[in-house]
Amino acid sequence: MDMFIGELWADKVSEAEANSVTPRAAAESIPCDNGADSSGQKSMLAAKGASQSLHRDPECRRITGKDGGMEMGARRSGSRIFIVMLAILALTLIAVGAVRIATGRLCITSSHRPVDRYEGASGAGEAGLSADLTATVDADSDGIPDNGDVLAAALAYIQIRPHYKSVYYPSGYPDDEHGVCTDVVAIACREAGYDLQALVAADVARRPEAYAIEIPDPAIDFRRTPNLKVFFDAHAQHLVDDADEITEWRGGDIVLYEGHIGIVSDRRNERGVPYLIHHSGPFQLRYEEDKLQSYGHIVGHYSLDPTCFALLSQGADSHDSAT
Repeated sequence: MDMFIGELWADKVSEAEANSVTPRAAAESIPCDNGADSSGQKSMLAAKGASQSLHRDPECRRITGKDGGMEMGARRSGSRIFIVMLAILALTLIAVGAVRIATGRLCITSSHRPVDRYEGASGAGEAGLSADLTATVDADSDGIPDNGDVLAAALAYIQIRPHYKSVYYPSGYPDDEHGVCTDVVAIACREAGYDLQALVAADVARRPEAYAIEIPDPAIDFRRTPNLKVFFDAHAQHLVDDADEITEWRGGDIVLYEGHIGIVSDRRNERGVPYLIHHSGPFQLRYEEDKLQSYGHIVGHYSLDPTCFALLSQGADSHDSAT
C-alpha cells in the first residue's frame, strides 16, 4: 500500500513538472475574487487555499484596499484645504477690520453709559459739593450751572459716536464724524458758553511766551493738550488732583493728564470715584469708563471760570488800539 501511494504521488509530481506548474504557483493562480477553478465549480481545497492567499499575500490586500484609502485621503486633504481657506478668510477680515478701525472709518466705541455703582451718590459726597460757589455759575444764563451744561454737552457729543481720527479743520471745530480727546472738552465747553477756540487764541496773542508757539494757528491751537494746560492753569478754577478725595470731584469738571484730557462723569464706581468721559483712541470700547485714576498721571483738575471772558474784551481793546 505504501508503495502504491508513493508511486501515485510520484506520478502527480511528474505531471506537475511536465506542465511547469508548482503547487505554490497553482495556489497563486487562484483569483482573489471568487476562488473558482477552470470548470467554474468550487472545491473545498481551492476555497481554503484562496482564503489563505488573501491573508498572506500583501499585494492582494493592498489592491483590494486601494480605492478606500484613496477616497479617505482625498477627504482628509479636502478638509485641510477648507480649514486653511477659512483661516485665511478670517485673518483677512480681521486685518481689514483693524485697518478700518485704526484709520477712523469704523467706530467700535460704545456710547452706552455704565451704571452708577456708588451707594452714597446722593449722600454726603454731593451734599459737600453743593457748597462750592462755582457749582452755581451759569455763564450762558440758560438756568443750568456751567458744570451741568458741560456734562450734558459731553454726553450728547459721545452719543453721535465720533470716530477717533486726528484731522485739521480750517474752521477749528470738527464738522464731520471724526474727533479726538480735546474735541470732547472743547465742544462741551462751547455748549456752556465757553468758546475755547476764541479764548485760547486770545490768550496766545496776549501771552505768546507762555505757549511757546512759533506760528499761532487758532484753528488747531485749542485742540492741543499742552496749550489747554497753559490756558486752564491761568484761567480756570484749580481743584484737587487726588481722585480719592471723592467729595472734590463733580460731574462736568475737566481733568487733564499728560497728553490727554476728558470730562468727569456724574456717575461713580463702588468707591465713589467718578467715571471718565473721554476719547482716547480708535480701539476704545466705551467713551465713559472707570478710568479716572487708572488712565494716567493727573496733571490738572479744573472747573470753568467766567473771568476768562475778559480775554476776549482785552483782545478787542488791543485790536482797537492797534488800529
